[in-house]
Amino acid sequence: MSADDLALRKEMLLARSATQRAQLQLEILAMRPQARASDPLVAVLSLFAGSARGASWFGKAAGFLSLARTALSLLRILRR
Repeated sequence: MSADDLALRKEMLLARSATQRAQLQLEILAMRPQARASDPLVAVLSLFAGSARGASWFGKAAGFLSLARTALSLLRILRR
């Protein structure tokens, strides 16, 4: 590969990552009205969702939060 090919490939990769970040931000903006106002953790996590590492962390934290809520709901049902 020549230097021109590598430079073009780099530009394409940077453009693709910028597009993917923009898509993630749009998805997060679309999710914000659906998030419950009584859940401040979701609001705090959504602040970090703009960066790639933040988006990954947000996804993991949201999954954990969902599992925790499910577990608490099951515990409440079993106590009755």
